[in-house]
Amino acid sequence: MHIVSPDGHSASARSPAVVYFHGGGWRRGSPESGFLYAEALAAHGIVTLAVEYRFVDSATLDEIIRDASAAVRWTRERARRLGINPGEIIALGHSAGGHLAASAATLGRFDEADAYTQASARPNALALMAPYAATEESAGEYLPPGADIVNYEPRQNLNRRVPPTLIIQGNEDTLVVPAESSAYHDALIAAGVDSTLFEMDGVGHGFQENGAKAAVSERLVQFARDLGFLE
Repeated sequence: MHIVSPDGHSASARSPAVVYFHGGGWRRGSPESGFLYAEALAAHGIVTLAVEYRFVDSATLDEIIRDASAAVRWTRERARRLGINPGEIIALGHSAGGHLAASAATLGRFDEADAYTQASARPNALALMAPYAATEESAGEYLPPGADIVNYEPRQNLNRRVPPTLIIQGNEDTLVVPAESSAYHDALIAAGVDSTLFEMDGVGHGFQENGAKAAVSERLVQFARDLGFLE
């Protein structure tokens, strides 16, 4: 974990938290990609925990999803020592990180026993930036032998228990096309989930432009306010 806290933050605080999973197709990437969002969130009193997780060169997708669940569970277990409200945890993920964030909320079978099992691995809300889908083409080779891809894809395991979800999508994304995120949003609504789709004009898959980063940060802060996590 790489933790970015607001100025003057202390263990006595009860701040909302964002657990950030970076993108990179489960193959590459760095938690540092979330630091610019973290700085903006910290200015509004939100703690960000950017996660390092294993890649498919050394782990199966099964194990990587377990990393994601463990990260949320670890955050909640240690929340009071970190000055975090354990009931105000947002899992934020970009691309493949969006898949991992959503997996922590929907794929309970990967919530394996460890020292932190007294705490739930289910985040209180999800913010998914161009969430990448686990399909046979994208993930089949990374599954354990005989595994069914249905068990690894959040959008095929939706129900009313999925927490409120924000999907952020660039309308010029050619990797995760806008129609894919729109269909995901519709599926969440059909399952009875409180879902919002925020489309960004002129933005591709990376959200790398300064204007895009600022707009994403602003929308995340508004999401936290809408949830009642911020005044």
